[in-house]
Amino acid sequence: MFVGQSLTTQVTPAAALLGHAALSRRLTIYAGAGLSAAAPTSLPGAGVLAQKLVGVLSKVVDLSAVDHWDLIAVADRVAIESSGLGLLHDALTRVADFADARPNYAHEVLAMLICEGAITALEANYDNCIERAALPESIPAVVTDADRLDMNKGALLKVHGCISRPSSMRVTSAELTTTPLFAKAELTARLSVDQVAFIGLGSPADYVRESVEQFVAQVPYASLTLVDPRIVEWDESEWNGILPELDDSKRVAMSAEAFCDEILRFYVNEIWRDLRDKVENLEPAHPQRVGLETLAISMELRNAVWGIKWLRSAVWKFAVGQPVVGSSRVTQAVLALSMLTSGISTRLAGRALAIAPDHDAGMMLVIADHAPNGGQMAIEAERRVAEARADGRIPDGSAVVVVCCGHNGRLGVNETLVLRGSTLTDVLATPVTAVGATHLIDGYEDGHLIDSITAGDIIFVSGDSLIDLS
Repeated sequence: MFVGQSLTTQVTPAAALLGHAALSRRLTIYAGAGLSAAAPTSLPGAGVLAQKLVGVLSKVVDLSAVDHWDLIAVADRVAIESSGLGLLHDALTRVADFADARPNYAHEVLAMLICEGAITALEANYDNCIERAALPESIPAVVTDADRLDMNKGALLKVHGCISRPSSMRVTSAELTTTPLFAKAELTARLSVDQVAFIGLGSPADYVRESVEQFVAQVPYASLTLVDPRIVEWDESEWNGILPELDDSKRVAMSAEAFCDEILRFYVNEIWRDLRDKVENLEPAHPQRVGLETLAISMELRNAVWGIKWLRSAVWKFAVGQPVVGSSRVTQAVLALSMLTSGISTRLAGRALAIAPDHDAGMMLVIADHAPNGGQMAIEAERRVAEARADGRIPDGSAVVVVCCGHNGRLGVNETLVLRGSTLTDVLATPVTAVGATHLIDGYEDGHLIDSITAGDIIFVSGDSLIDLS
């Protein structure tokens, strides 16, 4: 099973080019069956799927005259029977675990890039692994032209249908010649403005072939990339007949997981490149610079999926399609957290947590872009801390310093007013300044509420007050 490389691992030039495009929101990825073939997903390709259908349907429909490895031939034969199309779609839901297969690393990468609004994603697979890989975020899926009209940014375009709507799954030759308008229109449009990568697509559908052939007849191949471990067998590839002059550098013999990992790694590293630029004029021993490097090193030990999920778990009410990489609010919040971590041992934990074991304390980021009042943000932060304690992500008895960014007004009775450039040691030593209540439950005591909040000891800090770039 593929394991993502650490953020410090070098990427190839082909992936860096597409990573640049993702940062510019000008990358389109068209994914095929190769995306879902890798473990732990391990879903069958067309040939094996055809065999499985034959095994289920051969006692219902006479399939002796068709090639049992030809999915379209098998599907066409079943479909001509009375109620055959319904029978075929029902069988497809049973012969492979399209609804519940475990997402693999490539699914997670594409899910995060969609959540970031960094790519336009088209998929020719029936499974819903990309959608589930995004949880707790919810990626909308476009299956019909009506869906496309209703969707904003951050949707997954499922050009051959989806297991969530079995009747939408296109498998017969007739169904594949009547693909939704959005499938060809979107691909044609993206070819003219984006870098386009075909990943795990060994046998392109006719409309893909037509769109690409029309495109390359008018413009150079420079914006096209093919990713497939078998692409080295170029003379035998269907793509050779479509793109005979495609440069070797655009034919990437890598697995979908390895290549997707490189794209996301390049993308996520942009926030750390930007943050290091912001502190480069400070003295090497400046606490802000030291703290940022501590935080960056802790993050860079992880892989790109972990890193982007950690950042996205810190935000509150960011919509799918709203990026954290490139967000000035997120950059500001990470700088605030890095000020706290200056000079102390720190390890990052899941969902926007940083643990300082020597101080018996945790730190959590909560970032908003919709300018809630401080009391509202405090309630959200308390909920998140309580959840983290219940999950065991915060050691028992540890205080939690919550760094809040993007709110208006005071954070309530647990807010500590700190000086610019304060570290975690300073914050823990500063007494909480009591102020008047800013929302209905400010100042509660545990015994005064049934089912009172179990967040434990929390210290709220406004992130804006911590950053020291002077």
